[in-house]
Amino acid sequence: MDPAESVRIKLEAAFERREGRRLTRREREFVTAAAHRASDDSHAECDVPRMKALLKEDPTLVDTVGPLALVPATVYHGTHEAVRFLLEQGVDHLYDCQTGMDRRHEYHPVFRAFANGNLESLRTLFDAGVSNANVVNAKPRGIPGHATLLYGCIGRPREVAEFVLGYGGDPEAELTGNGERGRTVLQDAVAPPFDGAFSPWHNPRLWGERMRFAEFLLERGAYYDVYSACGRDDLDRVRELVGRGEAAVTDRHEAGMTPLHWAVRGDARRCAAWLLAKGAEVDAATGTDRTPLHLAAEWGHTEMIWLLASHGADLDRPDSKGRTPLHRSTYTGEVEAAEILIVLGADTSMETPAGRTAIQLARFGCRFLKESP
Repeated sequence: MDPAESVRIKLEAAFERREGRRLTRREREFVTAAAHRASDDSHAECDVPRMKALLKEDPTLVDTVGPLALVPATVYHGTHEAVRFLLEQGVDHLYDCQTGMDRRHEYHPVFRAFANGNLESLRTLFDAGVSNANVVNAKPRGIPGHATLLYGCIGRPREVAEFVLGYGGDPEAELTGNGERGRTVLQDAVAPPFDGAFSPWHNPRLWGERMRFAEFLLERGAYYDVYSACGRDDLDRVRELVGRGEAAVTDRHEAGMTPLHWAVRGDARRCAAWLLAKGAEVDAATGTDRTPLHLAAEWGHTEMIWLLASHGADLDRPDSKGRTPLHRSTYTGEVEAAEILIVLGADTSMETPAGRTAIQLARFGCRFLKESP
């Protein structure tokens, strides 16, 4: 099926759900003329002459479905003429296919246009005051709730982020449902990357790219919080914030993460050592009972494991799923981390609720543990 046709069907279903009626023949033709014959998910055609002819037959189309027609016109490369035409006819907003809709009917044209790299249409809309770069999504799969376009700038050319900031992108817009990765785009950028299965991903290039984006945000005035500073091992900033009383060593953040959790996960050794010396709780548990040692183990941060152990970290504390740090290290294949935990005295016989020991969970580089006598 033509991708544009799939979008039209989705929009028509959302319209029917919200308005309690189906599109008329002319209304459907008008919306279709705004974007059709899509060659892929990013490129389509528009037929402005047909839109003009339909309007001549029925001038009320602008009022009844003008905002709906603006939605597909916004999304694609090749339909900018339809965007301009609709704005010239007085259409001043995009039809809301998001608020109150279930997932089957959700559709956000600004986010879709941004994903397609269609900055031309977005610039036209933003200049006309129809929308801005700080609109909030409805949490598509894999994206935190209340994410703005700035969230999608991580990993993109810097001029894209400049575009978003220039049209109202707010670095302080609070994300929701982002768990241990924090509440702001800066924090998410500082957090090390995960793979598609939300397991630690040792990708220095990607992490370096994310850290450079974090630096860019700081240069553009993003608030530099203690958690981001710990993740970047910026001890001077951590000392400054703690000294001003703006962030205690033991403060809790999203998902129950402490500054020490952020430092340990980021392998920020200077900050971790300083926090522990200042009284940070070595076995502080997150909302899912994950201690800093769990994070050090699953990421394979061996120096962190030694540091935490020297401060009395509980080697066998289970998280909310019954997994000890040793379970996490063998599951993520961090063989050296597993070996260190075993040397330190971690219990290799402890089982998860499913009845599996850390050795039985061993994957990747730790598989040899299963084969050991």
